[in-house]
Amino acid sequence: LSSSSAASDVYKRQAIDGEVKESLRNYFPQVIPININTQGEPDRNSVTFSMRYQIQDTGIEDTVAINFELE
Repeated sequence: LSSSSAASDVYKRQAIDGEVKESLRNYFPQVIPININTQGEPDRNSVTFSMRYQIQDTGIEDTVAINFELE
């Protein structure tokens, strides 16, 4: 990867993380993200997303991980 491509991937991964946080706030406000981590190469349609979260006022905490691989 060139440095500009790598920088673009970082920006896109941060955009994905931001979109997830905003959507959670708007549609699932009881879900509190603790840690969101997006890895991979969005331009190559290869992304691994994971999020550790809590459900507000329940004490429930869990992690979800999703791999996206599109051809």
